[in-house]
Amino acid sequence: AVVQLALLAAVVRRFQLENPAFQHLLTLLVAAVVVHHLLPLKWRLPFFLALSAASIVVVLGFRPAAPGDAGWLPRLDWKAGAGRGALLIGLACAIVALCRLRMNFWTKALLVAGVGAVLAVFRSGYGAPDSLAVLWPILGSMFMFRVIIYLYDVQHEKEPPGFVRSLAYFLMLPNVCFPFFPVVDYRTYARGHYNEDALVIYQKGLNWMARGVVQLILYRVVYYHFAMETAHVGDGRDVVHCLAVTMLKYLMVSGHFHLVIGLLHLFGFNLPETNRRYFLAASFTDYWRRVNIYWKDFILKVFYNPTYFRFKGRGPTFALVVATAFSFLVTWALHSYQSFWISGTFLLKSQDALFWGVLGLLVIANSLREARKGRARSLTPRAPTWPERLGLAARTAGTFALLSVLWSLWYADSLAVWAQMWSMADVQTLVYGAVVLVVIGAAAIGSDYWDGLLARLCGTAGAAKLGPRSFSMRQAAVMCLLPAAGLYVLSSPRFQARTGEQVGAFLASLSNTRPNEFEQDQMERGYYENLMDVGRSNPALAALIDQRPADWKRLEETSALTPSGDFRLNELVPSRRTEVNGFALTTNRWGMRDRDYEQAKPAGTFRIALLGASTAMGWGVEDDETFENLLEDRLNRQPPPGSPCRRFEVLNFGVNGYSAICDLVTLERKVLAFEPDAVMVMANATDEYWAKQRLAKSIRAGVAPPYEYLRQVVERTGIHAKTTEQAALVRLNKYGGELVSWAYRETARRSRTAGAVPIWFLIPRVIDGESKRAAVERLTRMAVDGEYVVIDLAGIYQGYSASELVLAPWDAHPNAKGHALVADALYRSLCSEAGAR
Repeated sequence: AVVQLALLAAVVRRFQLENPAFQHLLTLLVAAVVVHHLLPLKWRLPFFLALSAASIVVVLGFRPAAPGDAGWLPRLDWKAGAGRGALLIGLACAIVALCRLRMNFWTKALLVAGVGAVLAVFRSGYGAPDSLAVLWPILGSMFMFRVIIYLYDVQHEKEPPGFVRSLAYFLMLPNVCFPFFPVVDYRTYARGHYNEDALVIYQKGLNWMARGVVQLILYRVVYYHFAMETAHVGDGRDVVHCLAVTMLKYLMVSGHFHLVIGLLHLFGFNLPETNRRYFLAASFTDYWRRVNIYWKDFILKVFYNPTYFRFKGRGPTFALVVATAFSFLVTWALHSYQSFWISGTFLLKSQDALFWGVLGLLVIANSLREARKGRARSLTPRAPTWPERLGLAARTAGTFALLSVLWSLWYADSLAVWAQMWSMADVQTLVYGAVVLVVIGAAAIGSDYWDGLLARLCGTAGAAKLGPRSFSMRQAAVMCLLPAAGLYVLSSPRFQARTGEQVGAFLASLSNTRPNEFEQDQMERGYYENLMDVGRSNPALAALIDQRPADWKRLEETSALTPSGDFRLNELVPSRRTEVNGFALTTNRWGMRDRDYEQAKPAGTFRIALLGASTAMGWGVEDDETFENLLEDRLNRQPPPGSPCRRFEVLNFGVNGYSAICDLVTLERKVLAFEPDAVMVMANATDEYWAKQRLAKSIRAGVAPPYEYLRQVVERTGIHAKTTEQAALVRLNKYGGELVSWAYRETARRSRTAGAVPIWFLIPRVIDGESKRAAVERLTRMAVDGEYVVIDLAGIYQGYSASELVLAPWDAHPNAKGHALVADALYRSLCSEAGAR
C-alpha cells in the first residue's frame, strides 16, 4: 500500500494535478500513513485529528515556489500558517462545542445560524483584516453543509458523539486543500471507521485514488485539446463538440472526489463511492443516483425524506412530487450558498434556475413512471437479452443527449449566447450527434463485458460485485500499481522525447497547470471588458482571477480615456498623468503614451510610428519601461550600422483594446500627420477576436462603419445596435480572419502611399505562447500577403519562466523585464533589416 501511495504521489507531482499545496502534502502523507497504521486502534483517530490540524497550519503557511527553487519540501511561512491555523481550528472548536450543547434543537440551530451569519459578513469582506481572507472559503467548506448533517445526526443520537471524532469530522484531511469537498455524511464517517479489514480499506482507497488521477488527466486532455465554449460555436459540428465537451467537464469534479475519498480510506474511513458511471445513466433518476452520490444522500436524508413523510398522508404520489420539487429547489439554493463561501458571490442566474428546474421536473417524471411500473428486480442474476440491451442503449443515449443540452445551458455565458449556439445547428449536428450517441449506447451495452474483463484480470470472476473482499496483490497491481506506473512513465521527459515531436508535445501538455486557449483569451479580455463568470466552468481559473486586488482597475475605469467619437470608441486623453494599479501612465499633448514630439518631423530624423494595443501602450509598466521607449533610447545610443540619420523617434500610438481596424483608423486620423518613415504594427495572437469585438461594440454604440467593406460585413451578418454583443460575435465568427487580413492590407497600402515602410511583428504570450501557434501562423501569412517587413520575435522569452516575466498572477501582460527583452529583440531585428537594405 505504501509503495502504491508513493507512486501515486509521484504521478500527482509529475502531472501537477490539483494545487501545489496538495502535491506537497500528499508526499508528506506517505510517511504519515505508515505511522497511523502502526499505532494502536484507539490512538488512530486522535492522530488523524492532529494530522488534519497540522495540515491546516502547513497549507495556510504554504508559499508557491519562487523561480529557481528546487527540492520536494514546501516553502512555508510558519508564523502566518500558525496564526491562521490557530484561528481556524479555534473557530472550529467553538462551533463543534456549540453543536454539542444540550438544549432545544431549534434554539441550538438558530445559535449556529447566527454564528454562520457573522462569519458570512467576514466572508463578504467586512469586519475582518484582508490577511484572513484565505480562511473563509476553507471554513465555509468545512461547515456549510457538514454542520447541517452533524446537527441532524446529533439530534437523532442517544448519546452525543465524542469531541475528538466530531472535530476530526470537520477538520478532516485534505479539506484545507480543497474548498470544493464532498459532502461526507457524519454517521457513515463514524460507523465506517475500520469496520472492515484494514488492508481491504486501504486498497479500496488506493484504487479510487488511481481512478481519480486517470479522470483528472482525461479532463486535461479535454480541457487543453478539445475545449469549446458556447460563444465560439461557428457551425453545426461545433454544436455537438460543445455539448460533448461540456458534459466531459464533470471529469474534474469526479476525479477530484475520488482522490479525496480514496485518501480518507488510507486512514481507515471506509466511505462509499462518490460517483458511479454517471455518463451511462439510463434515466434522469438514475443520473441523480450516480452523479454525486454524497450530495444525493445528503438531500434525501435532510430534506427529501422528512418532506415525503410529512405529506405522505395526502397520498404517495403527492408526497413524491412535493418532496422531489422541494429537494431540487433546496439544491439550487445550496449550490448558490456554496458558491458564496467558495468564491464570495451568489450564483443567481437564470441558467441556474432553468438547469435545476428542468432537471427536477425530469426526475419527478421519471420517479412517477418508476412508482407506477416499478423498477425491474430479480432474485437471481441473469444475462439480459439483446432487445433489453438495445433498450438500455437507447435510454442511455437519450438521457446523455438531454443532459448534454442541460449542461450546455448551465455553462453558457447567457441565455442569448446559448440560443445563438443552437441557431448554428444543421445537418452536421444530427450526423455527428448520432455518432456520439451510438458510442454512448455501445458503452452502456459493453459495461458488463468490461466488468467481467476486470474481474478476470483481478482474479475475482464469479464474485457478486467487483471490489476487494480481502487484500490481493493481483487486484492491487491491476487497479492501481500498473496504471500509476504507466502514468509515471508517460510523464517522464525522457520517454516523451522518444515518442516523436507531436506525441511528446501532447504528453508534455498534460503535465502543465495553466488556463487553456479560451480562458487565456478570457483573462486577456478581462482588462478591457468585464470578465464573464468562470467559477462554474473552471474553479481553478476563478481562484486565479480572485487573487486580483479589489482596487486593480481596468483602463476604462480610470480618467485616462476619453470618447473618440469614431470606430475606436475611445482614445487616451492628451497631457494627462494617471496612476493606474501602482504605475504612472503619462500622455503627451497628442494623446500618446510617450515623451513630447513636434508634429513636423525634424530634419535628419528617422521617425517610426508604433500601432497596437495594451502591450504596445505599455500596460502595467512605468513610462520609461515600455519597449517603445527603450527601443528609441537604444537606437539613439547605438544607431544601426551605416544609418545616415542623426536621430530616431519611435512614436507610441498604442491603446488598450485596439484592434487591427482601430490601428487603421488611428493611422489615417493621427499617424500620417507626423510623417513617419516606418509604421510598425504590433499584432496580437487574438487579433481575430478583437477585430470582431470592436466591430460589434461600435455597432452597438451606434457608430456607423467607416469603410465600405465593414458596411458589407455588417449587412451580411445582420447585426445592428440591438444585437447583443455575444450574439454579434457568434455571427461574426467566420469573418474574424477576413477582417484582420483586410485591415492589414489597408494599413500597409496606406503606409506605403505615404512613403512609410510597413513593418509587422507579433509579441508572443508570456504564458504558454504555444497554445496560439496556429493563430500566429495565420496572422503571419496575412502580414506576408500584405507585403509587410515581417519581424519574427518567436523565442524571445526562451530561458525565462513565466513567473519572471508576467506582470502578476492574474495579469499575463509582460512586466518591465519582458518589455526589455522585446526592445532588445526589436533593436537587433531592425539593425539586421537596415544592414540588409
